[in-house]
Amino acid sequence: MLVEMVWRMIRWQPNYHRMKKWAPALGDPGRNVAARKKAVVAIARQLAVDLWRLFTGQTTADKLGLIVTVENPSPAPPSGDLGARDAPAGQAAAA
Repeated sequence: MLVEMVWRMIRWQPNYHRMKKWAPALGDPGRNVAARKKAVVAIARQLAVDLWRLFTGQTTADKLGLIVTVENPSPAPPSGDLGARDAPAGQAAAA
């Protein structure tokens, strides 16, 4: 799955710092296919470590050179007391 992720990152996350390291192998169309595949596998292994660092709070997406966008943010939960119709069954809403 990480290898598939890297193939997409080549196009959509070109500023990822590991991608820059392997740019000569990835960007040169004259390179053979095996060299590109080896580079992608190497980036995938490094990506696994970087994702672990990201999710454990040891780094940020900005430091990794990742572009983060939120297309559909979830709506904020309603605030205030529950209405009578929203109260769980068997409980009356406090007035």
